[in-house]
Parts: sequence; structure tokens; C-alpha cells
Amino acid sequence: MKFRLMILAILVTVMFLFTACSISDTSDSTDSGLSSKSSAKAICGNGIIETGETSDNCCLDIECPAFSSCKELNQGDKVVNACAKAKLEETDEFEKFMGYWEEESWEYSKEGDLINFDTILTKINQMNRSVAKLSEAYDTALLEAFVNYRYERREWNVNRGDLMEQMNKESDETKYKQLFSQIIELDKAELERLNAFDDAQLDEINDLFDYDIFERRDVLKSQIKEEEELLELANKEHEIELSVVDYNPTCYSYSDECFLDYVKVGIKNVGEIPLSNPTFDFYIMKLDSVKSRDIDTYAYDFDEIPVGYDGVYKETYVGYDSMDSLPPGSYTLKVNLKRGVSTKVIATASTSITLR
Repeated sequence: MKFRLMILAILVTVMFLFTACSISDTSDSTDSGLSSKSSAKAICGNGIIETGETSDNCCLDIECPAFSSCKELNQGDKVVNACAKAKLEETDEFEKFMGYWEEESWEYSKEGDLINFDTILTKINQMNRSVAKLSEAYDTALLEAFVNYRYERREWNVNRGDLMEQMNKESDETKYKQLFSQIIELDKAELERLNAFDDAQLDEINDLFDYDIFERRDVLKSQIKEEEELLELANKEHEIELSVVDYNPTCYSYSDECFLDYVKVGIKNVGEIPLSNPTFDFYIMKLDSVKSRDIDTYAYDFDEIPVGYDGVYKETYVGYDSMDSLPPGSYTLKVNLKRGVSTKVIATASTSITLR
């Protein structure tokens, strides 16, 4: 019995010592950990995002937002690595924008027929996408206004080119003037777009893009003035006097067929406007029947009848390729003056002729 009590006493003593050691170890460990945690500091630049680190005090570990770069900045007596927002002109996206602008401008520098307006549209679209990205962080109102203007300027060029092409093919004088009027209206709309920029914007655009809208506006004003003066002249009637000055007939004795070696036509422009691209119709008639017709004849060296002109135009081999044979006899020679291949007769002259 006494032996058992001794064993029990030993076990209780051992258990007490074990428990005491465990409690002592745990307590030491906890105290040490708290002390370490409270004394530890975040280390900027170790590549680990630690408590207290932000892009404003440690951009070496935390990435800067778009259009910002990591720089060493002084904050009081400390130097911190903080994100600094880049100026608009310093961003990569703005550099891309200016590259697209230069490529669009280069395309316009080509001669008219060589300009690729599809390429221009592509560049403007690329400019627009760059502006959309920049607008997330910057005031891009001026860039947006300029890009919109480039869209409209391209549209103006395309539409104007189409009208010019139609005008060059048009032989009807009335329709020709209608097309010219449409071109003037297009030019006036372009001038309104240029006038929509205020003086401050014009200065900024000139500085930023080296694109002088002041000069562009003045040139367009002058161009519109000239176009309106030309249209006013075109609406005036030509005053040209026509006469048959001389002619020389030839007849073949073996075939009894005749034609005119030449016809000399006297021309006086007594009006206020010149006549460009003059053409002539020659008719040899018997009573009311046309026997010979030479129409839309012209000379390469006679491309205009200027105001005040008083001279002679000579046409050869009139009636040589006649509709019917022209036997010797009396006829009427009728001459019409036109502009180009238009059907409108500007002046006419008739005289009796004898073929023999």
C-alpha cells in the first residue's frame, strides 16, 4: 500500500513539471511573436506587397495606374517612390496619336488623283481610338474636336472630288452651273467648320499640330470669293458676234462633187465674259434640207475667246465628208458657235455660197 502511494506521488510530480514547462514555453513563444510583429516594417522594393504599402509610397512593389510612372519624390524629410501622372504629351498613346496624324497629313500632301481617302479614314479612326484611351485620364476635348474636324474634312474632299468629276463630264451648261453651285456650298460649309474653333483653340491647334487654321480659313475665304465671281460670270450671257468672212470652194470635174477648202469665220467678243473651249458647227443647206454637217469642230491652239477678242477662225475641208453629194450650185452656209460639245448655240451666222 505504501509502495503504491509512492508511485502515485512520483507520477503527480512528473505531470506537474511537464505542464509547467509547456506553459512556460508557450508563454515565451507568444511574447516573442508579438514583439517581432510589432517591430517588423514593410520593405519597399522587395517585390512583396506588404501592409501599409500603396502606389503613393511604394510604386516599386505596387504597379502604377495607366499614364503614371514610378518616381522618387521628396515628402518632407523623406524620399519615397510614388506614382506621378505623366503629362498628356509625354504618354505613349499621345505619341501614337501624333504618328497617325503625321501619316494622315502625308497622304494629303500627294497630288489630288494619288490621294487614298481610305488610308486617310484608317488613320483618323486610329487617332480616334487613341483619344478614347487618353480620355480616361486627361481632358481631351481639343483632340476630340480636331479629330471630328478631320473626319468632316475628309468627307468634304471626297464629295468635292465627286462633284468636280461630274462637272468635267457635263456638257449641259445649266447642269454644269448647278454642280458648280454645289461645290461653292460645300466650301462654305467647310469654312463654317473652321470658324467654329475659337481663338484659344486655334492657337492650341497651331502649336500642337503645326496646322495653321488661320491660314487655311483665309485661303478658303479667298477661294469662295473667286468661285462666286466665276459663277456670276457664268450666269451672264455671252455676247459674241459671228460672221462668214471668206470661203473657197472646190469641185471635182470627174465626179461633179464639191466641198469647201476652207471657211474663215470672223469673231468679236463684245461681252463681259470669255468663252472657253469654243467649238463650231458647219451646215451646208439647200433650202431647209441639210446636205452636209461638220459638228463640234475645234482647234487645239484656239482654246478661248477672251473679252475684247476680234479675229478670224479658219476651218478646212468643210463638206468634204458630206451626207449627200454636193453638186455645183447655190447653197446656204450656216455656222454655229458653242462651248465644248454643248447643244446651246452662243452665236450664229449664215451666208449664201456658190459651189463651182
